[in-house]
Amino acid sequence: MLPPAFKTFLLFCLLSVAAAQAAPTLRLSVDRTRIYLGESVIANVTLEGSRSDRDVPVFAQAGPDEIEYLGSRDNSQHSIVIINGKVTRNDFEGRVFVYRLTPAAAGVFSTGAVSVQTPDGIVRASGVQIEVTGVETRPDIAASVSCADQTVMVDSPFTIVLAVSIRALPEPNADFEPVMPGQPLHLEAAYLNGAEVKGLKMPDLEGALNGLVSRRPGREAAFTINEYQQRGMSLGLFDFGGDPFAARPIQFRLPPKKVKRDGTNYWEYAIGLDYTPTAEGDYTFGPVTVKGSIIQGARADGTALMDEVFVVGPAVTVRVVPPPEEGRPDYFVGSVGKSMKASASLDTSRCKVGDPLTLTLDLTGEISVSNLRPPILSLQPGASEDFRVYDDNIESESIAGGKRFKYRVRPLRAGTLEFPAVCAAYFNTATGAYETVSTDPMPLQVEETTRIAAVSSGGEGPNGEEGSLTPSASARIPDGILSGAADPAPRCLARGPAALAALLAGAPGLWLLVVVLRGLAGRLRR
Repeated sequence: MLPPAFKTFLLFCLLSVAAAQAAPTLRLSVDRTRIYLGESVIANVTLEGSRSDRDVPVFAQAGPDEIEYLGSRDNSQHSIVIINGKVTRNDFEGRVFVYRLTPAAAGVFSTGAVSVQTPDGIVRASGVQIEVTGVETRPDIAASVSCADQTVMVDSPFTIVLAVSIRALPEPNADFEPVMPGQPLHLEAAYLNGAEVKGLKMPDLEGALNGLVSRRPGREAAFTINEYQQRGMSLGLFDFGGDPFAARPIQFRLPPKKVKRDGTNYWEYAIGLDYTPTAEGDYTFGPVTVKGSIIQGARADGTALMDEVFVVGPAVTVRVVPPPEEGRPDYFVGSVGKSMKASASLDTSRCKVGDPLTLTLDLTGEISVSNLRPPILSLQPGASEDFRVYDDNIESESIAGGKRFKYRVRPLRAGTLEFPAVCAAYFNTATGAYETVSTDPMPLQVEETTRIAAVSSGGEGPNGEEGSLTPSASARIPDGILSGAADPAPRCLARGPAALAALLAGAPGLWLLVVVLRGLAGRLRR
């Protein structure tokens, strides 16, 4: 019969071997399957069963101008759960390869099968189809949704800019805006509705739009956005009053400015909103559509020459990625920022061997806090030589500018000890490199624990000490318990084989005697 601990270990080994021998698989996913021409989709190719980035998956049908490789990241995860002696090991070794696909023509765009060469052979995954809707492109008007940084890290703010560019009128009317007052252009963009997005810290959309409400509606170039409406004579976005039946679209005055592109003058109207990511992932903004009439020139009688327009501005996707794997220190705590400070202390400076101590570590500074995790003390150099560290029971709390972590440690020997400096690494977004900070060492005076020795027959310990809690062999027996002087050991009632046989046969014999007597008594009565 195998001991339970050995069976657990054997099961662990078998699960490890099974995980190691699992054949690699490939999986393809895209963030959208319906786009406008000019937009891009993000494709993630996940290689399960291998974490190597030596061979990059390839698409069978995507042309070289339609695909851009954005890099890869390790996606491996390992965990072991033991419940009532049953071991469950969850192993996932994999790498995610990221691409940006930009179809070159309207219609159905097929990526074709994707494949990659592995040590076990070529692994393939089925492709996906993307429906691409064509849009009209015009030289006199264009719309766009853009971001200066399409790849950022957690807690790194980025700005999404929606812009509409309209070609300026020829001289002598170049100073007149090409949008007719009283005939606003209509913008439709779903992200301007202000719906919460998990993983993003949203901007103050209500305040931003209220600041853009036209103060001279009907007398200046303006835009309407989505389904925002107002009632009565109110100029505020969310201030309703007056006639409740006089609902009409709110006119927004987007700040105009003159720009020049390819030697041509344009009027540009834009609105920018700031977002801060709190989790990694892909976030898509847009598309935007523009409908209405613009001024193209003037007739001979001086009236404006108008033209109906409908244009689409492609969406933009912002990728929030982890810091690079290359050069990542063992003490990386998951945070990014511009500066980090570390300080640590023990809850006492004197203790005894084995006493539980609390080590408090503060990590603060201009860093991201949402993904800040505690460093593993047992991995710190020298931490496990003189101390037992409990990394499985860490308390965490938020403090001003960072987090506080509390660990439990125990000194293993007496003397003047020193808990070594605790190191923590973060990614500095200003320098684009990892930086490691450390605390000061923590001195500690550790004394031997008090030992209780047995007392000799004379009432003294081995060193002549009195007051021991261990009774001697000649201590008085409590009252009520009798013991003979010659034979203090307990006596057995039956000894030897003969006595044992008599004891075993006595009960059946007694039962037989009772049966015989009952039979004789019956005969006498009859």
